Amino acid sequence: MHLIGEHVVVSDQALNYLRNYLESKNYSAIFVLVDENTAKYCLPHLGDLEMHLIQIESGETNKNLDTCTRIWDALFRAKADRHSVLINLGGGVIGDMGGFCAATYKRGIDCIQAPTSLLAMVDASVGGKNGIDYRDYKNFIGLYVEPAMVFIQPKLLDTLPERQFMAGYAEMLKHGLISDAAYWSELKEVNKRRLKLQIEKSVELKHSIVGEDPHEKGKRKWLNFGHTIGHAIESYCLENGRDFLHGEAVAAGMYMEAIISAKTGLTHEDILQVRETITKLYPKAPVQANEAPEIWSFVLGDKKNKSGQVNCTLLTSIGQAIYDIRIHFPEFQEALNIYLSS
Repeated sequence: MHLIGEHVVVSDQALNYLRNYLESKNYSAIFVLVDENTAKYCLPHLGDLEMHLIQIESGETNKNLDTCTRIWDALFRAKADRHSVLINLGGGVIGDMGGFCAATYKRGIDCIQAPTSLLAMVDASVGGKNGIDYRDYKNFIGLYVEPAMVFIQPKLLDTLPERQFMAGYAEMLKHGLISDAAYWSELKEVNKRRLKLQIEKSVELKHSIVGEDPHEKGKRKWLNFGHTIGHAIESYCLENGRDFLHGEAVAAGMYMEAIISAKTGLTHEDILQVRETITKLYPKAPVQANEAPEIWSFVLGDKKNKSGQVNCTLLTSIGQAIYDIRIHFPEFQEALNIYLSS
C-alpha cells in the first residue's frame, strides 16, 4: 500500500482497504454511486458489502442538476442521514458530481472517492474540487470539499477502453509540463508497465500543489494549464453534439497554450516537443478554424476569468508554469490555425 498524505491510498488491493475502512467507521448507511459501466465491471470488486446502490447514466452530458436531483432523491427516499457515506465508484463525472451531491446533502455527508478511470485516479479524485456543468460550461457550479478518503486501485484500469485511458494520460502529461521536466520526458512514450508508479507520481505532484494552495488562490492555478482553451473546446463540442473527451480537449488546449507560451519564454524547441508529442498521442479536435469566435465565447465564460479578462496558465519552460497571464483572441486564433494545420 502506498499512502499519499493522510487520505489517499494507492494499491492493487485498495478496495479491500476500503472495506476495512468502512468497518472501522460504523456509518449508519453506505451508498454507492455508479454508472452502467462501473456497475458491470467495478462493483463486483466491493464484494457483498451491505449498501444502497444509486445508478446513473455515464457521460459528460449527464453531469447536471437533473442528475443531481435523482441522486438527492435516492438519498432522501432511503432516509440517508448525516452519518451516511456516499462512495463514488466511477470516473471523473461520477467523482465530481457525487462529491457535489454529498457535500450539499443535509449540508454535507462523508464522501469516499473510488476512481475507476485514469482521469479520475490522477486528477478528478484528488484535490477536493466537486461540481457540475451548467449551460454547457464545464464545472460551473461547485465547491471545494475534500473526500474522507480516496482509494485508488490501478488494476481497475484493465477494463478501461484505450481511448478513455489516453484521455486520463493527458492530465499526467500536464503534471510533467507544469512541475517536473524529467517526468514529462518519461511520459512522452507510453509505458504501461510503469503505470502504477506513474499514477503515484502524478497523485503526489497534484497533492503537493493542492496542499500549498487548497482554494486556488495561487500555485494551484498551475493545474489549469491546457484547460482554459481545452474546456472551451470541450464545451463547444458538447453543445454541438461532437464526440470529444475531456482529456482529448485538454491535450488540444495544451498544444495551443504551449504555442501561446512563447510570450512567457517557452522556447521554440520546447514548443515543438509539446506539439509533436500531443500530435502523436491524440486525435484532432473536431472543430474548424472559422469556428474560432464561437469557441472563444466559451473561453470568455471561463470561471477563472476576472473583469472580463481571460486569465491563462502558460509555461516558462518545460516543468515550470506561470499563472494569471492574460491572453487575447488573436493569439488563440493563431494557435488554433497552427493546431488544425499540423
